[in-house]
Amino acid sequence: MFKNTITLLLCSVLLSIGYTLYEGDTCVNNNPNGVRMGMCLSAYECSWALREIQNGHSVVTCDFVGRTPIVCCPINQIEKGNNIALNSPSNTKQMSINNARESVRVPNRDESFGMLSQAKCEEYFPRPKGSSPFAVGAVYSLAEEFPHMAALGYGELEDIQWNCGGSLISLQHVLTAAHCLYSRDLGNVKYIRLGDLDIVNTTDPAEPQDFIVKRSIPHPSYNSETLKNDIAIIELDKPVRLTKYVKPACLQVSDRVDTRYPITASGWGITEFAGYPSSHLLKVRLKIVDRSECLVQYARAGPRGQIDDASQVCAGSADADKIMDTCQGDSGGPLQLLNNTNQKHYHIIGITSFGKACGVTKSAGIYTRVSYHVPWIESIVFNS
Repeated sequence: MFKNTITLLLCSVLLSIGYTLYEGDTCVNNNPNGVRMGMCLSAYECSWALREIQNGHSVVTCDFVGRTPIVCCPINQIEKGNNIALNSPSNTKQMSINNARESVRVPNRDESFGMLSQAKCEEYFPRPKGSSPFAVGAVYSLAEEFPHMAALGYGELEDIQWNCGGSLISLQHVLTAAHCLYSRDLGNVKYIRLGDLDIVNTTDPAEPQDFIVKRSIPHPSYNSETLKNDIAIIELDKPVRLTKYVKPACLQVSDRVDTRYPITASGWGITEFAGYPSSHLLKVRLKIVDRSECLVQYARAGPRGQIDDASQVCAGSADADKIMDTCQGDSGGPLQLLNNTNQKHYHIIGITSFGKACGVTKSAGIYTRVSYHVPWIESIVFNS
C-alpha cells in the first residue's frame, strides 16, 4: 500500500530531464541551491527522493522501469549500503608519445565527472530523421541522420584524401582516434568536413561545412603499438554553424551501455575486403561483444590483443548470418547509441580504433571507450 501511494505521489511531482538515462548513470539535479551531481537510482533506493516527494517537492527522473521511476539521487544522499556505486577506474598513467602535437594531462575522475557533458547534451540534441534499414554489411545513411559525423582530410587542398572519421562534440571540437592525427603517406590531418553525406557528389541532400585543423590533441597516454588510449581531440579554426545537418553529439558518461537501443557505427569506410572507400556515408548495426569472446578472437594479435574492458569496447555483427564490421576509412568514427526518446539523439560510446581483416570473418572490432576518457575530454573541450 505504501509503495502504491508513493507511486501516485511520484507521478505528480516528477520532472523529466528531456532525455533518457539509466540506473547507474551520472545525472544532474538543477535546484535553487545550485547544480548537484547525482546518480540514477530507483526511487525506492533513494530515501532523499522519497522525502522530497512526500514534502511535495519536484524530483528529476532519469527513466522508468515498468511503473517504477528511476530518479536522480544526489551523490551525497546515496546510502553507503547501496550496492550501486560510481565507476572509478584507476587513473590513466601518463607517458610520452611520438608525433604528439599537444599533450594535456589526464585529470582525476571524481564525482563531478560527466557533469559538463550532460549539461551540453541538454543544450545540443542532434535530432535525426527516422532510420532506414540497416562498413561491411552496411547501408547508406540518411540525410541529417548523423549530424555530428565528421570527415578528416589529409594531403593538399586541391586533392584532399578523406581517410578517417570523427564526431563533433562541441561547437569547435571533434573527437577522433589518436592514430588518425597522422598519416604515414599524407602527413598530419589538416581538414575537417561536417554536414556531408556523399563527399564526392555535390547534389546530395547536405550542406557541408569545411574547417582547418587549428590544434590536434592526442591522449597523453596513447600507445601506438597497443593502441591503448586511442583517442584525440581536434580543435577547429572556427565554431560550426548549427543547422539540421550539423549538430554535436552527446558523450556517453556511464560505463554501462543499455543495449535495448540500436548500437551503430558510421563512416566512409571500405565496404568489402581489398575494396575502395565509400563516398557515401554508411552505417552498420552492431552489438557489444563480451570481453572473453573478444580475447579469444584476438589471441594472436600480439600487444593489441590484450583488450582492456575499462578503456575499450568490443563490438561485432548484430546479425549472426551476416558479416558486419567497420573497416579502413571508418577509423576515428563513432560507435553510437540512439536513445529512442521523443527527441532522438546519439551518445558516442566508442571510437573506431582497430580490427582484424574486415569483411573476411565475423570478427569484432575494437573501439576506444568514451566514458573512461570523459574527464580528460571535459578538461579540454569544456574547460571554460
